[in-house]
Amino acid sequence: MLDDDGRARDQLAQWGWSPERIAHELPELVIEPKPGEKLTVDESAWHEVFSWVHNDLNHYGRDRQEYTVAADDARTSLGLEKGWGPGKTRMYWDRAIDLNITTNRGRVELASLVGCSVGMLRSVWRVHGPLTSHAGMDQPGWKQRFLAAPNELHDREDLQLGQVETDVWTWIQRQRLAMRLMTSAADDDRVTRDFADGDHGAWEGELWGEYWDWAAHYGLSSQEGKYQLGRFVVGAFRLMESSTRLFGLPQRGVPDLVST
Repeated sequence: MLDDDGRARDQLAQWGWSPERIAHELPELVIEPKPGEKLTVDESAWHEVFSWVHNDLNHYGRDRQEYTVAADDARTSLGLEKGWGPGKTRMYWDRAIDLNITTNRGRVELASLVGCSVGMLRSVWRVHGPLTSHAGMDQPGWKQRFLAAPNELHDREDLQLGQVETDVWTWIQRQRLAMRLMTSAADDDRVTRDFADGDHGAWEGELWGEYWDWAAHYGLSSQEGKYQLGRFVVGAFRLMESSTRLFGLPQRGVPDLVST
């Protein structure tokens, strides 16, 4: 876990983040003073998941033609449901359910949903503009803001694309902290156990019945639509974080493993 945390911090430094920003956005792992005691469960699982998804996007997704910046932005131009629905995000969700997240293959599919969702949010950020910062959400009327024209960032320099990545990961970190104030890790784990036992209602309702449907309703050119999409992404992260606490991290390219 400490190795994963260190790799995540090294990667953020490579993106140009200052030590102060890294310390603010990525809370320190908590080590108990007595030798042999475990890391704080909540934050250690989050660090593992954050590092896993970031590394997977860098070393797996970018090797595949269908996950290029241009391909993602073409999907976004089709709209949320048509571009990113049944053939992408929903496909991974259904596979995770069919295989069950107690199995390694099921958790790989869940992790693929999370990675795909991050790619989706980055693309929406490029095409329709950034989400309002969490500080900006304190300003009246932020949900009613619309952007009139696409940004077309995929035609700009790599430096600007890198800035989008940095901004998206920052927003995800802050939204996760905001959502954690409302829903505890124990609450997430309770409904994740139900999910593994075949009762998918709580996570299905939150991710798809609330966040996804509201994002589709408001549209990706609106701040409210993008905000709801961001909540979908972070909600999927929370499910992966919870499944990691309960059943372990997924592993690509290994025989299937079942956790109990």
